[in-house]
Amino acid sequence: MSQRRDTALATLRRLDLDVAAVSGDGPPDERLGSLLDGADGAALADALGELGGAAAARLLAEKAAGCTDRALRKALRRAVFRLGQRGITVPSIEAPRETVAAAGPDLEGFVSAFDGRGDRLIWLVRPQSSGGLLLLAAEINEPEGLRDVRLLEATRKDLRSARERLLKDTGLRLVPADSEEAPSQG
Repeated sequence: MSQRRDTALATLRRLDLDVAAVSGDGPPDERLGSLLDGADGAALADALGELGGAAAARLLAEKAAGCTDRALRKALRRAVFRLGQRGITVPSIEAPRETVAAAGPDLEGFVSAFDGRGDRLIWLVRPQSSGGLLLLAAEINEPEGLRDVRLLEATRKDLRSARERLLKDTGLRLVPADSEEAPSQG
């Protein structure tokens, strides 16, 4: 017997589980689910990966799909992989879907009035899921069109101070633009 198999058998004996109950295709022992959630979950997953059958593979895949503990999830996935290597049909494991909290409005716009040369500034600001903001800054000239576009990462504080500096240095005021009140093109 191999070292891995000996360790798996010892784990099953310690947890008072029968090898025949975990290696077959029939319904797994009712205690397996709660034992996998307990302190010995990773060790039991390793044992099932070595000795388990199709029913154990289904249970391991189901547990791995909903597991939030990184170490246990890794052990469960490893066990499912080993069962597949032994020729046992294993179900796919879907990654748990993370919920993303809404960061407020998707897109904010700021616009300045035209200056004496026909230039206008437009800023589009979008919150990033990792925090901070993504700023698309464009300079538009009335007769010539788009002159300059830049994409930057910034914070709310950066935007506020840039708007204040722009007003102080050039006299251009960026005001919030409401997309519902903007004139439609086309």
